[in-house]
Amino acid sequence: MCSRAGGGDRQEATVTEAFAKPNDPSSSPSSDEKRAAKDMEQAHDYAAEVDPKKVLLKMDLHLIPMLALLYLLSFLDRGNIGNARIEGLLETLEMTGPQYNWCLTVFFFTYCIFEVPSNLLLKKLRPSIWLPTIMVAWGTVMTLMGVVQNFEGLLIARLFLGVTEAGLYPGVAYYITMWYCRTEAQFRQAMFFSAASVAGAFSGLLAFAIAVSIPRRTPGHEAYT
Repeated sequence: MCSRAGGGDRQEATVTEAFAKPNDPSSSPSSDEKRAAKDMEQAHDYAAEVDPKKVLLKMDLHLIPMLALLYLLSFLDRGNIGNARIEGLLETLEMTGPQYNWCLTVFFFTYCIFEVPSNLLLKKLRPSIWLPTIMVAWGTVMTLMGVVQNFEGLLIARLFLGVTEAGLYPGVAYYITMWYCRTEAQFRQAMFFSAASVAGAFSGLLAFAIAVSIPRRTPGHEAYT
């Protein structure tokens, strides 16, 4: 499977070169070289027994569903403001149409600015730390968005939502390339990105369920929260 199998051949060639001159006393193999040759032989035997398709399937089952779920939740968070408007967001916060449009737009300001810095942090902190961290961060921002009282509060919440969600898509795209070869990563990227369509399909149903369970007339519990 492309680069995953290429390293062993190069190392095997290096070990073979170590035994290339048996008549030269200075080139006689040391104990470390013998141990390296034995380890390489064992690794070669093990690699011959591994089924690449089974390994690839195992990677798919462990990585792609969880990454797609993260992206689905991200799209639900950034897109639910449209459903909130239907349920009375403008009236409750006393906002105008242009103010609502600004709340939609400012999200992409910080989202675009922080994509590259987020990937730089991803390389330093490892995906196992960075991706869960930004997930908790945008969940916190979305929770606090439910208690905003005016246009300014919603605007600031949307700015911070762009900061926290900026690292997910480029980070996952980079993370997939760490596990898959180039020819394998393309299909996995498409599967991951398809979660956005699923989010669009279910966000309306989720908003309807919330609106029915928490009607507008309940004081202090507007359905858009």
